[in-house]
Amino acid sequence: MEKLQELIRLPNGDVAERSVSDLIVRFAGMRRVLGTSRLNGGYREDLNAVFNHCDKQPETGRCIMRAATYREHLALAAGSIGVDPLHASGLSTALDMRYLQMAQRSRRGVSVTALVTGGILHNGRRAGDPATMWEEREKFYIAKGDLVETFPESGTINIILHLTADMTENAMVTAVMVATEAKAAAIQEERMVSCYGDGLATGSGTDGILIIADASSPVRFTQVGTDTVAGECIGQVVKEAVRNSLRESINWKG
Repeated sequence: MEKLQELIRLPNGDVAERSVSDLIVRFAGMRRVLGTSRLNGGYREDLNAVFNHCDKQPETGRCIMRAATYREHLALAAGSIGVDPLHASGLSTALDMRYLQMAQRSRRGVSVTALVTGGILHNGRRAGDPATMWEEREKFYIAKGDLVETFPESGTINIILHLTADMTENAMVTAVMVATEAKAAAIQEERMVSCYGDGLATGSGTDGILIIADASSPVRFTQVGTDTVAGECIGQVVKEAVRNSLRESINWKG
């Protein structure tokens, strides 16, 4: 495993470990996780960590699938960084963790933190743009029917959103919605255009998100829409971190 660069201690005892190629958030207690990952994605209560992994190979500069499916690829990535693939969920990106951006807000004893990597210069999309891939049995094909063996070139925004409060399942889904709105707002404020159609981008085709809530917290949210204090904080930290990551990625030499 690579030499650790930084420990980020979160207010509830969770710790984010950042190396050049990986960010690992290890939990200090029982957490609720909702995410888009193909590895233990959806809603889970049995995880002890989440991660964001850089897939780019130093030798070739390309992102190569290490297994037959992306789910198995993420499981291998988890094992290689010392995370139990049975009890972790993760995202992957072509951008290394030197470009990680963090934003945090605290209100009424609750802390909201966004940890983001992102760049969409070559893969930005606006929702509804023409598709370029088709899935069958966890295999992905491009329009002409060839199997995609390598990941698309640079173009992913990965968001890990960490709250020190507990949330109901419906509130966690709302958190995904608010974070997605904030991501799109940041992209549009930066005037980044779609690479596949007309208009400003709203994200990329490979974006991912992981929401973490603290099941042990005495504070429990049942609603985190944009009209709530929690929703305000979610929107602020995601927009700030995404905006900074997009600006940083413009100068990316990876």
